[in-house]
Amino acid sequence: MAVPARAAGSDRFVPTDVTLAGPGYLRTLGVPLLAGRDIAAADRDAAVINRKLAGALWPNQSALGQTLTLAGSTLVVVGVVPDAAFNAVASDGSISGLAPAERRPFLFVADQETAQERTFHIRYTGELASVVPAVRAAIRQVDNRLSVFSIRTMQAEWREFTSPIRALVTLLTLFAVGSLVLAAIGLYAVTAFYTARRTREFGIRMALGATPRQTLRAVLQESVWLTVAGLAIGLGVCAAASGALARLLFGITPTDARTYVTVTILLAAVSLLASYLPARRAARIDPIQALRED
Repeated sequence: MAVPARAAGSDRFVPTDVTLAGPGYLRTLGVPLLAGRDIAAADRDAAVINRKLAGALWPNQSALGQTLTLAGSTLVVVGVVPDAAFNAVASDGSISGLAPAERRPFLFVADQETAQERTFHIRYTGELASVVPAVRAAIRQVDNRLSVFSIRTMQAEWREFTSPIRALVTLLTLFAVGSLVLAAIGLYAVTAFYTARRTREFGIRMALGATPRQTLRAVLQESVWLTVAGLAIGLGVCAAASGALARLLFGITPTDARTYVTVTILLAAVSLLASYLPARRAARIDPIQALRED
């Protein structure tokens, strides 16, 4: 949930996502610092902000040492980090912020150790199973009344968090593959029907001296024009609708040239293959048998 933050002495509020962080939090998670330092154990009213919040509160100024007000508390900025997907859940519960364009102002506040439920991030080597006993023992040494109810890797957390997106992408991929197969079958059927109706025409052409290669080329040329027209319409519709799917794209943009080129080559190859089979059959027509047909 976004909390309004404002620079000291300013009346302008910036909706900001907030999380509590303890000593070494950023270092453990591998978050680089653009300026300043990580949160230390002695910090009480310290905060580390991302570049977007720094630019919003203090444009063209250094954010280090500046003070800001957050939910009635005054905090001192001790560090600035890059914009990243620190929190990918919007206020309405939807997944957002993973794409660079959607990353929002963010603020790490020094943890005051008041929460009843806590999450620790631990950097380790080896297998997780070999680390779990040591983690439980360390927590019991601090307070043997505490219970550890979940120890998971960040990879597992990420898979669970992105499972709805991956399920949707898998479903869309299945629909896309099914549509491609149906389109190929349909194109093959149309071309086969089209060439079958022109059997007599092809027979006359070949009787007058046309070669099988010329017949094959004639059928494929007509299929190529249909393919080009279909690709032009499809790519136009895709470009127009890509904005609606922008929030589901990671690592590419809605107008990624490499993706469009790859898809175009794939669709063209499938289309030409579906057209080649009936075209080859037309090129093998026996002129005498073709002329005998009504």
